[in-house]
Amino acid sequence: MPEHKKLWNDWCDQYHLELIDKNLNGIPTPPKPFVEMEEAELNSWLSKVDFAKLEDGNERKFKVTVPTKQELCKNSQTTKTDVINLPLSLEDNSTLNGTASIFEEFSIFFSLPKK
Repeated sequence: MPEHKKLWNDWCDQYHLELIDKNLNGIPTPPKPFVEMEEAELNSWLSKVDFAKLEDGNERKFKVTVPTKQELCKNSQTTKTDVINLPLSLEDNSTLNGTASIFEEFSIFFSLPKK
């Protein structure tokens, strides 16, 4: 299914672009270069930094265009289908009783006549 493969690849690309953007642009500039920091200084700075959001004063070093999830879905021709959960784990279905129990559930679920 080439359409599904393309959609999957687009979602993977979007996920990786988000990671790249956060790693390249989301780390604020430290007070001094990492090489010159003592371990205690680095740990203190790391505990104060909020990596979940970009700081307003932190300028973006690299331009990474990340498509939104809405853009990915808009370009897709796929549609969601109904999903039917089949009750396959009623009992140990390797036994005769388990198999009969599953067939009985199928007949109830699909409104089939029982024989």
